Amino acid sequence: RTQMRETFANIMTKRVYTMKFERSTVVRPQMRLALANAARNRGVVVATPTSMKSVMLCYIETLRQLDELNQGQSFRATQREKAEELGKQAKELAGIISLFQGGVMLLDEVDLLLHPLKSELNFPLGEKHDLDCSESGERWSLPIHIFDAIFFATTGSASAFEERGVALDILRRVSAVLAEGFESKALQRLPHVTLLNLEWYHTALKPLLAEWVYMWLQKQHLH
Repeated sequence: RTQMRETFANIMTKRVYTMKFERSTVVRPQMRLALANAARNRGVVVATPTSMKSVMLCYIETLRQLDELNQGQSFRATQREKAEELGKQAKELAGIISLFQGGVMLLDEVDLLLHPLKSELNFPLGEKHDLDCSESGERWSLPIHIFDAIFFATTGSASAFEERGVALDILRRVSAVLAEGFESKALQRLPHVTLLNLEWYHTALKPLLAEWVYMWLQKQHLH
């Protein structure tokens, strides 16, 4: 914002606006009117990627809430008031998005802004529910159990099972196969263990990991 003000303060004068928006923001006509004034006067609007995405997601969320209310058999007074308020917000958000579509956008660090894994913004909807297999911790105890077999090759210890009997035999065989994988370039050791050959995984490592997972199933009484 400071750089924009310095750039458009002397020869080519433009007013610089700042737009801040998040999920909890209550949309008012003043926001749309300010943006319309910026567009009319060829102003500059500075906003973060999160603010821009929040406007879009809030619009979709508002339409969804309106649709849910409209599907009801009858409206109570409170529901009618809520529907009217949501309708006003949806109208204002639609106007804001329309102004965006008529403008020109300058993106700083575009490689990060458009990266699907580094710039994603999610708005969870609906009631909160526990994740599948999270009641007794199976959701995370199983991955930890699998990692145990991989890390045993370097640490020589496992946290889930005592290193003896059948468990120790499987762990030693997994360690031997991992060593062969590093030797044959099917695995990469640095910066961390990385699979390079999927066919090798299916033929050499996957059957041993299946035996290791079966021990976890037995411990959980799920076999």
